[in-house]
Amino acid sequence: MKKMAIMSIGSCVTSAQENFRPFLTDCVQFMSRIIEAKSEQDFLTVQAAAIQSLGKIFMVFYFYESQMYNTYIMPCMDSIYKMMINIDDSEIREASLSFFYLLASTMGEDFGNVLDKITEFAFNIAKSQKGISYVDNEDDFSLDTDSEGDDSMDHKNASEMKVHMNFLDEKAAAIHAIGEFAQACPLQFKPYFEKAVELLETTYNYFYENIRIQSVICYKNLAQGMVKSLNNGKLPKYEKGKLGIQYPKEVHEFMVYNLYNKYMDLLLDDESIDVKATVLESLCELISSLGPPFIEFHFKETVKYVRKRLRRHMEGFKKTYLVFKLMRF
Repeated sequence: MKKMAIMSIGSCVTSAQENFRPFLTDCVQFMSRIIEAKSEQDFLTVQAAAIQSLGKIFMVFYFYESQMYNTYIMPCMDSIYKMMINIDDSEIREASLSFFYLLASTMGEDFGNVLDKITEFAFNIAKSQKGISYVDNEDDFSLDTDSEGDDSMDHKNASEMKVHMNFLDEKAAAIHAIGEFAQACPLQFKPYFEKAVELLETTYNYFYENIRIQSVICYKNLAQGMVKSLNNGKLPKYEKGKLGIQYPKEVHEFMVYNLYNKYMDLLLDDESIDVKATVLESLCELISSLGPPFIEFHFKETVKYVRKRLRRHMEGFKKTYLVFKLMRF
């Protein structure tokens, strides 16, 4: 009940926006007290909800309340970071990652002073397989190769795969966070781009739907972040119908071959309509933000796919919207 009440406060903030101002101080102080309280096992889910709600409050009021970061957020950041790395609880880690990527998306380059330590942790969570194990009649085999040795990936005799759902949501949050960090701090994120692309190779077709969705979004954020990193942290302007901008080879190959091919694989083969819709929404955003240099090599292929799906009356509105976006160029 306490968890739901706190989460409802966060929802009220995002809905009411500036109209929530009369309750802001009391609400932030209340969330801060919960976060700073002793982390007992049966209280962790309440603290996780408070961490997420505090992130939403900051996102809404950062530009309205200039002192909010120094007065309320900074004192909590160290506590949230310590909880994230020291408490073995998926809900706390997921909530903390959500808190930090909301800060990053709101603050932009100003988030850079804490980027490195949060990003490394996010990569560790995104790569982890500790929430999945294989079970047969006698033994429990973990996918964690560091702990189980060379035979840990041989599951031919396993009769059942055990999955901890909180672990999967935590992993999805970490993937989303990496993309947000690339968008928010593209110049500082430069050393991590290659590592992020390698990660997505292992997650874009993951068995859990939300991880595939977050991988699609992360691909989009990485593409925009790469382009920003080449233009002093900003997306360059483009002229419709003209290529104009030429990206370096590694960025060009990532967008034309890596990202786009993964998107098309998901559009053609994924069974989830939500995943396909996310791919199309991401394509729309990339076409709008990056222009002709992004879509030039796959224009005909994309239009052909969209028209084919339109004829089948599947997610027609989103696909019609994409066609209109394409036709602008």
